[in-house]
Amino acid sequence: MRYARRKSVFFTIMIICCFMLVMLGAISSIVRAEVPGAASPLEYLLKLDGAVSEGNDYGDILSIDGVPIASGYTAESGEYKYCAVSGWSDIVGSPSGGLIYNCRNILLANGSRANLLLHKGNSITTTLHSTGMRTAQEELAEYGRDVNAYICVVLRDGAVLVSQGNNSYPQEAFFDPYNYDDLYVDYCSSRSLKGSTFKPLTLRMLLLNNEALGDEYSLYNQEFKDFNQATVRGHTIINWDSCISGNYLTDEGGGIMSRTLSLSDALQLSANTYVLRHADKFGLENTYRKMTELYSLNKVIHTEINELSVGKVSSERLAYFPWGQDADLSAVEMCQLYNYMTGGTYSMPFYVAGVTKPDGKVIYTAEPVKVREKELDIELRTDILDNALADTFCSYLTKDQLHRFAKLVNSRRVLAKSGTADLAGESVNRVMMLTVLNEDRTKVICSACMCIDHTYDYDIQNSYMIEKLVAVLNSMGIL
Repeated sequence: MRYARRKSVFFTIMIICCFMLVMLGAISSIVRAEVPGAASPLEYLLKLDGAVSEGNDYGDILSIDGVPIASGYTAESGEYKYCAVSGWSDIVGSPSGGLIYNCRNILLANGSRANLLLHKGNSITTTLHSTGMRTAQEELAEYGRDVNAYICVVLRDGAVLVSQGNNSYPQEAFFDPYNYDDLYVDYCSSRSLKGSTFKPLTLRMLLLNNEALGDEYSLYNQEFKDFNQATVRGHTIINWDSCISGNYLTDEGGGIMSRTLSLSDALQLSANTYVLRHADKFGLENTYRKMTELYSLNKVIHTEINELSVGKVSSERLAYFPWGQDADLSAVEMCQLYNYMTGGTYSMPFYVAGVTKPDGKVIYTAEPVKVREKELDIELRTDILDNALADTFCSYLTKDQLHRFAKLVNSRRVLAKSGTADLAGESVNRVMMLTVLNEDRTKVICSACMCIDHTYDYDIQNSYMIEKLVAVLNSMGIL
């Protein structure tokens, strides 16, 4: 287990984020819009108008804490020297993919006197944290190419601090690209089924519409009668513990067992039937429509370096959507939506914190984009869902972790939900979400996601995934 080596690192992150918020500069207008292939808002903002030169050296790419991630790319050498991450970051990519490809008009800019004199493009400061990225790669090192394993951390203002996959190969791999099918694939921005980690998002929407559920189905009902299976529109959905009689109070006969659950119980037990039956009471079409409206699930996010989207669900599969089996979205969006669902602020993800000319003049400082009309009024310390997720975090820990993480447990600053999505061929996706609050539990700091996709290991414990995410968060001084 790694503990924070320098508390000052956390304050460095906060100072940089505050600087980004208050420093005068152009405001990025990154919005959800169904405009496939649209150019980056950053390019529009800088009004580059094609003022680039292939003969320039590329600008440097820096982490948010000032460490060179990619530097020394000259027109003559034709390759970057990567420093911060002990592998070739799949986010940064190469001249044919990733940040370098999408932001090449900035990195090869030739519109200023400094560019012309020094034959060099502008440099980009990313939101990526070098220590967090390196630690995430270390935590993922045990996974081979038979699975897609990745870790993502997004601040509440949308800044992507960590986006790291187990496909971040050393530079040598790029000289033999045919042996690496996923060389340019950013796992954290790629869609995959997220399983039960989607349940809290459904429950937040239902809480906002709780009056329509009636007294029996109210999410504030501490003794809701639930069952080990439920049949909705011809689809029989079972709980993972549907055959464990000890987890139920009453044998109803015919293979049906029942128990009473609170919202917190349902999340700790990850009861599919609890969420499905509440969604069915509200109406499956209505649930899907309200979820789409609340979280803008039918839109595409265009960031500076990628496009993020959510998979559509057919009417025939609506029974599999509320509890997460058919929730198909990226880790970046999961972090974004957890920040929103727990804290009430909907912020757009972004990767570029600033742009600097070769002479050191800062010409762009990102200002996080919050969608004001989507803000939710959530009192974190008393909110029933946030407190249920804090209970769930504690329920996942081993006795040893309860001892080592005693301060976190007592503070109730960490919220958690795990998930498993069944795939074809008997493999699964295992997912863990953590949301971290500040010390007085009044604001969200960030959300973190770890995924192990296409694994046949059904024994991956929640405590094991939490250990890895805590190591990454500690490395940046967040916990």
